[in-house]
Amino acid sequence: WDPEDHENITSLLMTPDELWKPDVSLYNKQDLHHGILAADPRSANTNAHIAANGNILWILPVSHKVLCEGITYSNWPWGTQTCNLSFGSWTHDSLSYDLQFYGGLEKMDLRQFGEHNQFKILEQEGLREVRRYDCCPNRM
Repeated sequence: WDPEDHENITSLLMTPDELWKPDVSLYNKQDLHHGILAADPRSANTNAHIAANGNILWILPVSHKVLCEGITYSNWPWGTQTCNLSFGSWTHDSLSYDLQFYGGLEKMDLRQFGEHNQFKILEQEGLREVRRYDCCPNRM
């Protein structure tokens, strides 16, 4: 919408149940009792911010257990372990919606991780990967 046509309103808040939400999944999610979606819309009670230019920002708290490959148990919990989080869609290709890092930041916000955690995050990085599968003509 054009803010000038609507008393200079540039954004509004809306409950997410009134919006289409992409089926962003956490592919290596272990706790499947709430489904495979990265954000369970049934438990979300935060509003979405709708901007006049069509952008939508919906931030909600999540907590996940994931399956990590290559964990070394010989000296657990000491040593260095690597755990990846893989996000994507099972039903939409990259032409349906463009999943990007928020604000171009290719890292997670770890402020809630806590100082007194048994694990120390040594490094993190984000990698955006678009794949093409033989079954499907469009990029996934």
